[in-house]
Amino acid sequence: MLVSDFRQRAFLTATTTAPIVGSGCLGILDSPEARFGRLDFINADDKPHEFHIVFERDGARIHELSRRVASDDIEGFRVNHEEWASKPARYTLSIAVADDRNDVTYTEDGCHDLILNYRPGRIGIYSHNHGEKCEK
Repeated sequence: MLVSDFRQRAFLTATTTAPIVGSGCLGILDSPEARFGRLDFINADDKPHEFHIVFERDGARIHELSRRVASDDIEGFRVNHEEWASKPARYTLSIAVADDRNDVTYTEDGCHDLILNYRPGRIGIYSHNHGEKCEK
């Protein structure tokens, strides 16, 4: 009886501490190093729309921007020269167009170009990671 109690305690200790120990290691491996290079806005509607974007870095709001895009049009610009876009970190973007909203978080190391594509009822978010260097 004593041996089985010992084995049971050993099993419980091993199975409950493993996830705790493992989660600490995952924190070390997941070091967010995302940055941004370019933003492109696509309005695939037959009416002009305002894109509203809020940028958060590591949970703190750091930048907001709004851009009006004509119907069936594309507009874009580089942001990699801006301090708020070039510091490696974990970024969350909240995008709103008309009554639609979408959020995305970037943690992957590298320079991300973003395409925000609005169609009525949906905001698509697409990205391309250029790796270490942002294009000029």
